[in-house]
Parts: sequence; structure tokens; C-alpha cells
Amino acid sequence: GDIGGASALKLSTANVSANAGTGVVYLTDNTAVAVVVNGTTHNAGSTYTLATTGNSGITVTDSITGTTSVTLNSGATSGVGIGGGGTVTSSAGTVILSSANGSIGTGGTALAVSTGKLNVNAGTGLANVTDDSAVTLVASGTTHNAAGIYTLTTTGNNGITVTDSVTGGTSVTLKSGATSGTAISGAGTITSTMGTVFLTSQNGDIGGASALNLSTANVSANAGTGVVYLT
Repeated sequence: GDIGGASALKLSTANVSANAGTGVVYLTDNTAVAVVVNGTTHNAGSTYTLATTGNSGITVTDSITGTTSVTLNSGATSGVGIGGGGTVTSSAGTVILSSANGSIGTGGTALAVSTGKLNVNAGTGLANVTDDSAVTLVASGTTHNAAGIYTLTTTGNNGITVTDSVTGGTSVTLKSGATSGTAISGAGTITSTMGTVFLTSQNGDIGGASALNLSTANVSANAGTGVVYLT
């Protein structure tokens, strides 16, 4: 059955573990909270949503799985909005990560996700995310992919498809682990008007058959033995 359901269940706790099986998890917490394991029971639901209010972060210490989606929305206006060593998974759905200018991941440690669709918005904060799957960057309603510094890395032979706009005030870094085929592509636009766009792959093409769209004052692109095609 659902935990929260149509309206969020209100919490005030420093640690939470929620598992609804195939049901919905929908929670809000008015304090900084760590998502933790409960014995052998991990955080999971068909749709898993956790929001913090006020200047409060979310620390992912357990795995979080949502079949349809996982949404983590931190109210943190500074410091770390969403961090931790756990993995956020929605293999067949979408992972949506947002903060009120707090960082998502940190400069030294990326937040780990495992998903085919991703939306990350840290406001003016830093975003540093790593995905072990081929991933498409998508909009979440009217919320686009953005951060002061936006970094996304895929591990393994996995590409990045940009269907949404991706904006970084200081920089945007997309680093694909793809060793062949198309590494970074899509019809979206990558923007860092006053900064730099960094694009790298492990020999997969950047742009490929169609040019990858940029809006930036500075660009660095390295596809190894692959093709680079930019506009």
C-alpha cells in the first residue's frame, strides 16, 4: 500500500527508511535527513518522493529504488543539498534531483545514480552526478537541468543523450564512458554563456550524425578516436 499517497506524509526526523513495495512513497521532512537501511529492508516504492523543507539536506546512505521514478527535493540553500554514498535507482523510469541552491553531490564525490532518464537542478549550486547506465537528460515539467557547475559522468560503455537544455553558470562537463558509437548527442542545447563547456568520451562520437548544440564562450571537446561535431 501507499505511504503518503496523494498527500505527503509529514516527518520530523534525522533518519528515515521507507519501503512501500509496489506502492507509492511520498514524504516530507522539516529537518536534515539521512535515508538509511532498516535491517535488510531498503528504501523503495513504485514512485519514491522525499522532500525537505527549510535549509535542510538529504543524505543518501542506503539504496533508493523507484520503479517509475525517484524524486529527491532538498530545501538546502547552501552546503550540501543531496549527497551520500548510496545509489539512487530508477532503471526503467526517471531520477529527479533538485535543491534550493545546495549542492547535489560535492566537488570531490559524485552522487551515484542508476537510471535511463535524469533531471538535475541545483539552482546556483554545484551538481556532480555519476550514472552507471546510458542516460537521457530530460526536463521535469518546467524544471530544466541546471547548476552553477554541472557535471555528469557515465561509467562503462554508456552514452549521454541531451534532450533538455543543460545550463551551467561556471561550466558544464559531460563525460561519457562510451568507447564506440555515439557518446554525447541529442537535440537539446548545452549552455554556459559566461563559462566553459567540457565534453569528453572514451572514443565514442560527440555529436555524431548531427551536430551537438552549444551556447558558450569557451568549449573543450575530446572524443579520442571518435568524431566531434558541434554547433
